[in-house]
Amino acid sequence: MGILIFLILLGVGVWQGIVKGQVFDNRGLINEGADWKKSILECSKYFIIGLLLMLILNGITLIGAGEAGVVFNRFTGMTDKNLKEGFNWVNPLTDKVRVYDVKVTKGEYTGVEGLSSDSQTIKLDLVVNYKLDSTQLRDIYQKVHGDIKNTLLLNAILDTSKAELGKFRIDDVARNREKLKAAIEETLRIRMKEKYIDIINVSVTNVDYSDAYEKSIEAKLIAEQQALEAKNMKEKTRYLAEAKAIENRNLAQTITPLVLRQKWIEKWDGKLPSVMPGNSNLLMQVGSGK
Repeated sequence: MGILIFLILLGVGVWQGIVKGQVFDNRGLINEGADWKKSILECSKYFIIGLLLMLILNGITLIGAGEAGVVFNRFTGMTDKNLKEGFNWVNPLTDKVRVYDVKVTKGEYTGVEGLSSDSQTIKLDLVVNYKLDSTQLRDIYQKVHGDIKNTLLLNAILDTSKAELGKFRIDDVARNREKLKAAIEETLRIRMKEKYIDIINVSVTNVDYSDAYEKSIEAKLIAEQQALEAKNMKEKTRYLAEAKAIENRNLAQTITPLVLRQKWIEKWDGKLPSVMPGNSNLLMQVGSGK
């Protein structure tokens, strides 16, 4: 913006110099009686005004909400000047400004791979919330280079996750995900503190096991389900057998000859059998009551 204004004013100054110095005559030729001193003076006036405006505008630096800036002098090196939120002015000829985001930032890292203590492959999806230490921006400028999220922090997460996964058996990871998360978070927090990065928290959003392990888990679950079904069927059979035994015992205690005779009468259709063996007592003495 400052450069554009400078060029515009410079053009205006040249034009005003030509006009007021009467550099050209009516025919468009250079006027022998032109006032070159006045022309140069007019151009110089606009040049100086444009230069001052360019320096002022180019020196204005806006620091947004949640940001902070540090100033590096091209001749003397790093300065102690920190820029806060709002408009700030620095000398554009000597100073260079680096603006940092000091808000809490979320980094998502998928497929972070490592080996468990029993040499099983595990992949983690992690979410890391972090922020720069705003009191150490001067050292960050001097010592930390490149994009922090995808270089410095990424490398630390890869190394830390692999190291902590190696302390767990694969079966323990499923049961103790919170413990694994806490271990990664604590180690990462200590490591990144040395790099002036504050780790707010770490979340393990997904754990992906190897295909072989997932198949073994599936087979184990199927076997456990089948064993549970067999146990339930065995319990059901035992329960029915016990119920039947109780029923028969109760029935045996309630049946008397009189009850049997009554049941026989209820079932009899009133017809006598056509063939009766000798000395048969097939026909019950209905009226005897004995």
